[in-house]
Amino acid sequence: MITIRRGFTPLLRLDGRTFLNLGLGTELPVISSKDHRYYTVQTPLGTGKIAKRATQFAFRTARLTPGATLVRLGEEFLDLRYLWGGISAYGFDCSGFVYTLHRSLGICLPRDAQDQIKQGVAVDLANAQLGDLCFFAHDHGNGAVHHVALYAGDGWLLHAPTPGKHVTYLQLASTYLQDELVAVKRNW
Repeated sequence: MITIRRGFTPLLRLDGRTFLNLGLGTELPVISSKDHRYYTVQTPLGTGKIAKRATQFAFRTARLTPGATLVRLGEEFLDLRYLWGGISAYGFDCSGFVYTLHRSLGICLPRDAQDQIKQGVAVDLANAQLGDLCFFAHDHGNGAVHHVALYAGDGWLLHAPTPGKHVTYLQLASTYLQDELVAVKRNW
């Protein structure tokens, strides 16, 4: 099984023509890895090829923690538009953003924030590390969970905020979300 670790990657026919573009986090079974440049993969459209480099991050991860890798990967989508229900480089909503980033590292999370909050190890905000998930709930943290963001260090969040906005950084202390923080969880 391979996982796509780039925003978009062409799925090629065996003759080299493009079937379609696949997004970050797509997983496909490998039929063969004999070619030094391509994996031969099984897809619902039939047998195809994926460049081996597409299964590697576009940046060096050797010195990064898994959490730092999540943030670095998320940065590749800065300014990407919010898309309700989005889980790809076409657009993300908040929980789709963290779901897809985690999936690209092989970490299984539920799709929605209300379910994501049930997983992971709870940590205090003061001990948060890069890549931890910050969850926010209505009614000053007493209501339903409505948002999730990646902790990006020094009080900053990386998130897909709301319709009409784009993936961006936000300083937690400068927003109403500070009063709605209900949990910080680590899943790596």
